[in-house]
Amino acid sequence: MSNLFDGLLNLIVDYNNFINIAFILLLILAAVGYIWRKAGSAYSIINRIWFLIVGGRKYHDPEIEAFYQYSSDIEKFNVNFNMAADSTGHIIKFKQWTLKYGVAVRMLSSIRGYFDIERLKIRKGSVKLILLALLLCAAFTLAAVIPAIIASQNAALLKLKPDEPWIWLSDDHATKFLKSSQRDRWKISAEQCARDDGDQRQLMTATALSADSIRSICQAFSSKKDRQYINETIASQKVFWWFSALFLFMAWVFYREGIKLGRIFDGRKMLLTKYRHYRKQHR
Repeated sequence: MSNLFDGLLNLIVDYNNFINIAFILLLILAAVGYIWRKAGSAYSIINRIWFLIVGGRKYHDPEIEAFYQYSSDIEKFNVNFNMAADSTGHIIKFKQWTLKYGVAVRMLSSIRGYFDIERLKIRKGSVKLILLALLLCAAFTLAAVIPAIIASQNAALLKLKPDEPWIWLSDDHATKFLKSSQRDRWKISAEQCARDDGDQRQLMTATALSADSIRSICQAFSSKKDRQYINETIASQKVFWWFSALFLFMAWVFYREGIKLGRIFDGRKMLLTKYRHYRKQHR
């Protein structure tokens, strides 16, 4: 696990520029995918791209234009009402059904994917799925903490030797990256580096760092070249904000899914109440 963590950190810091580009492309694709999923198709997106490149909003053949408008109406309905209709027949049937029973459309819109507009039924809910979604939400929230810590620190995250721990190195002190016990709360300062060899040996015992690593840390406090490297490393670590944002987004997705799964029970209860009320009025 430690080797995997070390490899990931090295990979991310070494290729931070490519990762920035990759995340920007991912955001664009996610936005297009979200619109595609909401609409149920990509007619409007492709039509707008075609118009920007070639020009011309309408088809010359009136029958093709009418069919495009038919598809656009379905797409627009799916976006506005968060549904997954395949035809205008489903939409008209849905409209008549909601008016007949006085169904709360907003409730059904909030559980997209679990309401079948063709059969006008809500799928059964699952408490296990709700708990799983909330558990994943908590896991991704916790996973977002470490990248956020790395990105926000005004110190470089470095590993001086393969068998030594990761450390924070700033202009005037060094500390251990992850502190699991009181023993890990050591600190190497510029003042300590100026003392005699006896203190250096004590630092080796306290930090589990080699003499060469401690000398490199002490040298970094006075070397202009090393300070520049530290500042460049701190700047490259900002890429970790992307990972923190990604994990928080995933946490939000699973939280939202958990809430949606919970609303299934409210939706089924609402429909049962509406059906009973309708039958009672039309006996």
